[in-house]
Amino acid sequence: PLFPRVRDEEGWAAVGMNVAANLLGLGNAATPAGIRAAQLVQLEKEEMGWSRNTTYTLLTRMVEKGIIRRDEPGFCCTALISKEQVRAGQTHTLIEKLYEGSRQLFLASFLKSEKISAKELEEIRRMIEEDEK
Repeated sequence: PLFPRVRDEEGWAAVGMNVAANLLGLGNAATPAGIRAAQLVQLEKEEMGWSRNTTYTLLTRMVEKGIIRRDEPGFCCTALISKEQVRAGQTHTLIEKLYEGSRQLFLASFLKSEKISAKELEEIRRMIEEDEK
């Protein structure tokens, strides 16, 4: 198999989200304007240790799933999902995998390990209040 440890759709989603994050410039990669597949091959080789074939296989699957668009010349890849969709997907995967689906455990861990300013805390409170309405 291409990724022996990736056995389910959620795992493939996480892999896809990593590449999409690179496409959207959330990692150390490109901008929403697009990136050539050859550049992604190099980037994923450096970041993930992937071969050229692995990256191209994943890109093909992402095109089929509507995550990216491929344009010629040069197999230029452009993300079809927003940064917010990538962030939401990555956050969901993180909470499911590391916190057994518990948003409460995630938030408790975050608050314990990160310094939050009074202004940020007030904004978080406001967001919670807005969500409760």
